[in-house]
Amino acid sequence: MKLPELLEVIQVQRHDFLNHLQVISGLLQLNRGERVKDYIDQITREMAPLSAVTRLKVPELKAVLLIAVHKAKKHQIDFVYNIDTHLDDFAVPGAVLAEAVEECINAAVERLSPAHIEDRRLLFALTERENEFVFKFRLPGLSPGVLAGLEDKLRYSRDLSERDIHAGVAAASNGTEIYLTVPR
Repeated sequence: MKLPELLEVIQVQRHDFLNHLQVISGLLQLNRGERVKDYIDQITREMAPLSAVTRLKVPELKAVLLIAVHKAKKHQIDFVYNIDTHLDDFAVPGAVLAEAVEECINAAVERLSPAHIEDRRLLFALTERENEFVFKFRLPGLSPGVLAGLEDKLRYSRDLSERDIHAGVAAASNGTEIYLTVPR
């Protein structure tokens, strides 16, 4: 994760926030109070999934995911995420986890970016099991061959193997999945 990328995310969020205020101001000037309520409800619904990211207990991972959402938008990739844990009782250093997750996301974005890719979704799921956390990055429109070589690159990443983090690529129903399993 790079600080300039995080600052860019903050800059874009600031810009979006000011745009929302302008829309609300315009609606109020036009005496469209009911429309203001609808607009605020819409923004609230759009922002709700982001709260799952901000509740994670690993700051480095929060930053990587915020950057990933922004990077995906820049490449016209729909980054959909489902986070079912806060990562309590996490044993792996945050920087190590963030590096592994960032590598997976970058690989996915790189493969979903070409214009000829029709299904440009990156489906991210973070769940917990009794002794581990599972990170899955599903690319519905891509075959496993598109990710050739990535599994070895992840497996031999300097800190992953030492920390009992398992990474891989697997065929999934209607696509491919990159996964990480991380001990508690």
